[in-house]
Amino acid sequence: MSRAASVFAAVIGVVVIVAGALSLMRAEVSPGQPIAATAAPTGSATAGGSATAAASRAVGEVSVRMGKVTAASEFRYVVSGGADTFRVILLDLGAGAATEVATVSVGAGGNPADGPYLFTSASRDGRAVLLTVNVPGARSTVLLLRPEAGDARELYRGSPFDRAVISADGTRYALSRAADDPAVNGVWVGTLGAGAPRRLVADDPSASGAPPVPVAFAPDGQTLAVRVNAGDGVSEVYLIPVAAAEGRVARDLDPVRIVGGDALAVGGANVDFGDGREILVWTGQNPFGGANLVSLFDRETRRRTELYRPPRPTSQATEVTIADAAWHPRRDRFVTVERQFCCGANLPSGVFVRGRDGTAREVARGAFFLEVWWSRDGSRLFATTGGDDSTGSVSDLLTGTVVARYCLRGPGPPPCP
Repeated sequence: MSRAASVFAAVIGVVVIVAGALSLMRAEVSPGQPIAATAAPTGSATAGGSATAAASRAVGEVSVRMGKVTAASEFRYVVSGGADTFRVILLDLGAGAATEVATVSVGAGGNPADGPYLFTSASRDGRAVLLTVNVPGARSTVLLLRPEAGDARELYRGSPFDRAVISADGTRYALSRAADDPAVNGVWVGTLGAGAPRRLVADDPSASGAPPVPVAFAPDGQTLAVRVNAGDGVSEVYLIPVAAAEGRVARDLDPVRIVGGDALAVGGANVDFGDGREILVWTGQNPFGGANLVSLFDRETRRRTELYRPPRPTSQATEVTIADAAWHPRRDRFVTVERQFCCGANLPSGVFVRGRDGTAREVARGAFFLEVWWSRDGSRLFATTGGDDSTGSVSDLLTGTVVARYCLRGPGPPPCP
């Protein structure tokens, strides 16, 4: 196997685990259908049916059983389970508690390795959660969960895509819609409780890498970051006002870019909005191309400032890709997750805290950092990690302590089945 092929296989393995391998089906159902959500006792959730019942469910069909729970000030939503039954779990990172919010039963396809895949996007206070349920080859369903009320409602059902995102205040959402119809294909935005969504960015349904995907809303919810696959391993994020006229991906131009819609390119593939003015922008190399770079984009001056570029590798072991990055709340430093680029599965990653002045400190090294983020006050650096095949955990990388554990395959607190 060639080096490029080996790297490609390794990266695809990570994508299957973390983000899901998604195929596209071009049939679509109108969004906005309510679903029956069964309330469970406060702070609990019960499996919604037996394996036999789940097996008879149509492929792509989703049912939810909700509990009632209030998010703490320092929280994280995670998803556990597999096959046809999943659990949405709320982690209280201050108390170290894990509470089941919802049990989700999915009509899965024939091959468990092909999914389903579930993702969450939560408002800043945790009161509104978008749950994206992807069944490759069948459909995606986006559910709005309101854990305090024990309520679930369907926002969208249609062609499989990546994931939906919600604004910090929990009022707006964005998603991709992949369809053969040129009037549908693209990125759509909506306001919860205010009618149907509208298209913000159009794209050619026949184009490779179409449609673009929403990344995140700015803190005030007025701007959406949208990622466009420009080809040759390069992706570009654009900032687009949600009130702007519809733009389109101009794939006939070189380089490919969004035209119209007041779209503003920021020079990278991923963003952390921070306070909304100084945006952390980063990109990592992949088997098809791209580059490793972390920079700052000032929205007022529209200036880019390079913050960090990994040194030139001296061996295969020292060649890395920037897998993740995040601003510290004070924006005087940021964290990077740098994974060994080649070759194989479970490649080691280093986690570094880097100052804007160029200083750096490695705070952790391992193979299973799935997400890394700062606490609200910046005193802790959290990471979801895989402890074993039955137990997941969140650790504070600055102290090396585990702050919360949860079960990956079954209900209840650890010890896990």
